[in-house]
Amino acid sequence: MVHVRSLIFPRKSGHNGESGLCLNSIHKREVSNVRKQRKKKRFDQEFKISTVKMVTEGGEKVTEVAKSLGLHPNQIYNWKKKYCEEGKKAFPGKGHLTELSRLRKELQEVKVERDISKKAVGIFSKPTKNDSSL
Repeated sequence: MVHVRSLIFPRKSGHNGESGLCLNSIHKREVSNVRKQRKKKRFDQEFKISTVKMVTEGGEKVTEVAKSLGLHPNQIYNWKKKYCEEGKKAFPGKGHLTELSRLRKELQEVKVERDISKKAVGIFSKPTKNDSSL
């Protein structure tokens, strides 16, 4: 006998000889896909310190600041605790990588300027038809 429930929510094969997918397995896959899509938000040191200062020096409530910045209040409490314990050294993050990426970008810009200068020198140093008659 086939139950109405089994027609609506078919189960994996092996359960009463029926084939199909169980609703739980579909739900688990959807949840895991959602988790994969979320990216962890990363904030730089300056943002964290200014957020903490809004609460400590600005006199604003943590919940209000969190809501306005789209953060969870616990995140700000954690930053505040860490900032009070370690001061400006609290959020080292990947500061050395940002410096490195800034230097790489600057190097790339200098290379482009150099290449443009080389081309300009090549263009202006070629003799023209008027120069050959002199």
